[in-house]
Amino acid sequence: MREGTPGLDARIPEFSAGLLVLRTTDQGFEWLLLQKPNGRWEFPKGKVEPGETPLEAAIREVREEAGVSDVHVIEGFTHTIHYTYRDRWHRPGEAVTVDKTVVFYLAETHEAALRPSREHRSARWMPTAEVLQALGYNNLRDLFRHALDYLQQIRYGGVPCPKRPPKESPR
Repeated sequence: MREGTPGLDARIPEFSAGLLVLRTTDQGFEWLLLQKPNGRWEFPKGKVEPGETPLEAAIREVREEAGVSDVHVIEGFTHTIHYTYRDRWHRPGEAVTVDKTVVFYLAETHEAALRPSREHRSARWMPTAEVLQALGYNNLRDLFRHALDYLQQIRYGGVPCPKRPPKESPR
């Protein structure tokens, strides 16, 4: 092993932020989920860039990963998850263990159109009743349950939809 090169037991901390995005429909809440290349569904998240707050990173990731730019943050909700994974791409030629911390926020949008990035198979609005079964990881299911509990505690009624001015009729 070369000097200054970590061995296979190297550990790297990584900090990301994500957003649970909901929208209100006549049938209730729908949630933005992204499908990873491995087929698992998750919420939008990504690394916090230098000079960015975690919330700014979460909002940017929703825009980049799903094409949703008009989000209204629901104040008071944050939930942090921790996990580790082996990453063979972090440093070419060696696998490292990444100690990942992700802080999640909650937001609502009135946008319906989704444009998934190339790093995901697809993006979808999913009804509340289907989300728990669809999520690919236990920590995300726990996160979703916390978000639902929070919305019930605050008796969340949604962000008012902006009114569009009526079209003027031709004279």
